[in-house]
Amino acid sequence: MTRSRGLTLVTTAAFLITLGVAVYAQNDAPVAYRTAEGIWGQLPEGRTWGATSAVYPARDGSGDIWVGERCGANSCANRPDLDPILRFTADGELRYSFGAGMILWPHGMFVDADSNVWITDAVGFGRNPRPEMGHVVLKFSPRGELLMTLGQPGVAGDGEDTFRQPSDVLVAPNGNIFVVDGHGAAGNNRVVKFSSDGTFIMEWGQTGAENGEFRDPHALAMDSQGRLYVGDRGNSRVQVFSQNGDHIATWTQFGRPSGLFITAADILYVADSESNAGRNPGWKRGIRFGSVTDGMVDGFIRDPEPNQDSSGTSAAEGVAVDANGDVYGAEVGPLMLRKHICIVWSCTLEGGGGARPNADDYDGAMKAIRGALGAVGDQMSAEDAPGLEASAATIVEGMAKAKAYWQTRDRRALRYAISSQRAAQGFHEAAATGDFDATGVAFGALRETCSPCHEQYRERDADGNWQIKHSTGSPQSEPTISWSGPAPEETRGDEGQQERSAREVTPEAYDGAMKALRGAVGEVRDQISGQDASGLEASATRISRAMARVMIYWRLQRERVPYGIAETAMNAGRSLQAAAAAGDFDAAGTAFGALRETCTPCHEQYRERDADGNWQIKARSQ
Repeated sequence: MTRSRGLTLVTTAAFLITLGVAVYAQNDAPVAYRTAEGIWGQLPEGRTWGATSAVYPARDGSGDIWVGERCGANSCANRPDLDPILRFTADGELRYSFGAGMILWPHGMFVDADSNVWITDAVGFGRNPRPEMGHVVLKFSPRGELLMTLGQPGVAGDGEDTFRQPSDVLVAPNGNIFVVDGHGAAGNNRVVKFSSDGTFIMEWGQTGAENGEFRDPHALAMDSQGRLYVGDRGNSRVQVFSQNGDHIATWTQFGRPSGLFITAADILYVADSESNAGRNPGWKRGIRFGSVTDGMVDGFIRDPEPNQDSSGTSAAEGVAVDANGDVYGAEVGPLMLRKHICIVWSCTLEGGGGARPNADDYDGAMKAIRGALGAVGDQMSAEDAPGLEASAATIVEGMAKAKAYWQTRDRRALRYAISSQRAAQGFHEAAATGDFDATGVAFGALRETCSPCHEQYRERDADGNWQIKHSTGSPQSEPTISWSGPAPEETRGDEGQQERSAREVTPEAYDGAMKALRGAVGEVRDQISGQDASGLEASATRISRAMARVMIYWRLQRERVPYGIAETAMNAGRSLQAAAAAGDFDAAGTAFGALRETCTPCHEQYRERDADGNWQIKARSQ
């Protein structure tokens, strides 16, 4: 490892370890949001915020935000004079309100295509002082006229026309209505489907932990293909169904879901207000988000609560995203609505507005990145912290554009862009601290992620300007990889292998890849000490190819932690491969050390010996 005035070049894995970041945890992700200070939304003078779990953006293009607020407390039962349904402008000013005396415990909210506002009244806990109310789903016009009531007010039941504390409601594009019924693990634990006029169609679900069973189904969302997502909070998972109740997938990577929201760009936001050591060990609270096309967690807005293990609920229970990509968290425990403002370019895309960048936009982003990278050396030497932070911010924004450009064009380039974006965010965070040693480490990691993408996807035109490669057979001419929903149907290997089905990477194929990996790793130390460059390069190539198959396997399993380990190991393998090709055995030793560091946690958590002493995937991991 070489150093020059605060600039250290190491692998991505070593950089993350140096900064003390939890490399493999799903509780950390690139920072895309800045949380606005204080409570968002101005209430009338003399009125204070109570608990809120219901929030939804207006559907009329106004940018307004609808909120269901529990009358300055955690119930409206004793405040029949206060309106619980509030409409705010995009600036947080109260436009108008309604619903006084009509709702006990506003819990879930949906705004349909006609701008009607749907509310679930889940009654609340303890004795109900107004037994003639609650256990219903209410449909209001945008001005507060009651248009429909599902269920019987004050009657708890499990029939076709009764609910027991319904938690959320959703209206499909064809007008059908879905309700998750049963707040709390001992409730009805079902999904109920109605026609647009409120006629019962069907129901599914019962109490349990198998696919299609629920414990406290707490939230609903629907993606652009019409798949229904259910936040199965008591089981700490999201279940995905067809609109007829056919189970499609079960996802645990988004934590313990209290609230769900899917944008027009199919970005799923999941509010986790309850994870702790007792309820969902290893998980932290906050809002996780990622595309439903691959089910990967791309970002995390952390809950600031310092003692989550001793807190019943904190952070957002309800979540919504406006057209600008800004996120609204409706918080029960803290009694507030909180706004998280997007600080990266791609938020308008993820929020549902804007268009994907074209080739000119991409070239412009690359030019801005090159300029910022060129300034970093002088800024590091001069210890110019503000300039360095500004350069880092430019790189983060440019990488967001690159990610958006490749999203629908080339899956391999997209992976490069995601890795570079994450490294850029780490660089930005380090620059913001003013720690020039850490910033140097982060900058080195960033440069490493840029090199393979630049080599494969960039070339100079006739005038010497950089552009996207357009040569025959280049990545630019490769077809976009199709992902047909929660389970990926196809993927492409990272080392130029033929396109193949991700489903072919079975546990047996995974074990074969790990066997090949062990053989190659076992040869590396002797190859480095013997300075066998050609043998070392061949071993490194085998390592990278094996890790590519491992990544595919864990992506199919929707296991973000081992997927992240495999991705880091593959990058380390590439660094080893590059060092071997250059004949730089010092750099090869550094890369090999980083590779071994990534292997240990995966081996401990996901591998075990069978009865014959052979290594296999741990039974709990399959």
